[in-house]
Amino acid sequence: MPAYSNIRKWKEHEGVLYAAVGNSSSGGSVLRWIGDKTNPFLFEKVGDLDGQGAELEIHEGRLFVTTWPGGVGSAPTPGITASLFMSPIIPSGGLTSVHSAAWTKVWNVGDDYEPDSVTASTYGGGALASFDGYLFWGTMHVPFLSTVAHFRAYGIPSTPDSLIAAVLGTYRAISIFKGKDFGTSPDIELAYGSPIFPAYDATTGWSIEPNKKNEFPKLGLPGFGNPFNNYTWTMGVYQGKLYVGTMDFSYLLFGDLDFGAPLTLPFALMDGMGKKEMSMVAEAMLTIEDLFDPRRFVGADLWKFDNAHTPAFPESFAGVGNNSSYGIRTMIADDNVGLILGMANPMNLLACDDISKAINNGLGGWGIVCLTAASHYNVPTLSQWSIIVLLLLLLIFGVVSLKEREYEKNAF
Repeated sequence: MPAYSNIRKWKEHEGVLYAAVGNSSSGGSVLRWIGDKTNPFLFEKVGDLDGQGAELEIHEGRLFVTTWPGGVGSAPTPGITASLFMSPIIPSGGLTSVHSAAWTKVWNVGDDYEPDSVTASTYGGGALASFDGYLFWGTMHVPFLSTVAHFRAYGIPSTPDSLIAAVLGTYRAISIFKGKDFGTSPDIELAYGSPIFPAYDATTGWSIEPNKKNEFPKLGLPGFGNPFNNYTWTMGVYQGKLYVGTMDFSYLLFGDLDFGAPLTLPFALMDGMGKKEMSMVAEAMLTIEDLFDPRRFVGADLWKFDNAHTPAFPESFAGVGNNSSYGIRTMIADDNVGLILGMANPMNLLACDDISKAINNGLGGWGIVCLTAASHYNVPTLSQWSIIVLLLLLLIFGVVSLKEREYEKNAF
């Protein structure tokens, strides 16, 4: 089918099958399957898009589609940024070709969020889901594609400081939006994202600018607080909860590092401690290492919303049991079976007999995971929190003691 360059997802609604595609020429389309077993490759165009069609969802009786400005890794289409498109109300029998020109762009990142026009041109539209009366959708960011776009627009920086500024100033983690009442008075909110961004001007250089709506996020920071969450790859509603799966590319950065160095207290703080105190300190150290060790955060994230108004809770920070799985690439929610996750994992050479570079013994190669039970992330118990507080008090006491000793030494 040479007229189309890309396809990501399908959506079935009331017996009709839809797909969103990228056109080989420009823009994108929404297609309806009209084929059969004898002649399966027949489609009817039912929607026109100004960017490549990516993900689809039904909400408020309409079909919604997120878009990309261009192909992954290719130059973006000038003036086109990632958007959210809305179909007319779906009639009985489904959308047809008469609806192609009746779609509405209800949100786009260049006008409604990102202040840096070059960086905005590299956003992609991510997964979306209808949940608790709202449509949720997220963004996609190919790592450092925005930096390459900056170099193309303004040239490669000539000094180390300006190079670092370009890399950090163009970097973005995922943002999550939610909206309702699209057909009457659209109410769109920033759920997870940033109120401000670095933005570049060829004349004045870098500045810090508010997002285009001058809006503060309602629930949290970009990436669910994890700067390495770069794709909103999947969403699904399972047992009345909204689940969001990410791509977290930090394994590609940290996968070969050695996290085995022990966490130790300064020797001065050990003076005068008995066996009981030393044991408590050791337990506290293990607790802190368990909570904050980078190994716990390498791998795809899975987040759960109980409702549309409170922050999401982490089901997994680290690949849903395999840290080298850096993405939740597909998701099928079946209340009778479980939440079925297809895991993206390109670390194929981490074989069963060679895990020397695997974090937490994570194995390479894609896999399928079915979740059927409660949270996979362990919240610290009251006793663990008590130990952490004790450790902090010990550290404060140690710092004060060292300062007093230094003062006494200087005084004499």
